[in-house]
Amino acid sequence: MGTSIEVDSRQHCPARDHELGAIEERHSCGVRDGVRSGELRSTDPEKTAFILWATADALFVQKQFRYEELLPTYVGIVRDGLRNPEGPGTEVRESRRTAKSKDRK
Repeated sequence: MGTSIEVDSRQHCPARDHELGAIEERHSCGVRDGVRSGELRSTDPEKTAFILWATADALFVQKQFRYEELLPTYVGIVRDGLRNPEGPGTEVRESRRTAKSKDRK
């Protein structure tokens, strides 16, 4: 008889943490290169890499849609954002240009 092992993905897993660190480092290098070349806006490479990984991982583990169905939409949002470039209000308001964490409560 085969034995089935259930794994709670929310539990701490050192191997997964190590893998995540390596993935984040590769992604943050790509973000750094993009910022340096001017292709990407100035941003924190490590935080950006983590956010991109975490959101993609959340899409992968959810059960409502197949990951393959969501991936094109996810890539489009990451690449182009949600704003319609030809729609009204495409100008970026000055207040949205820089985050001011001191203004948050």
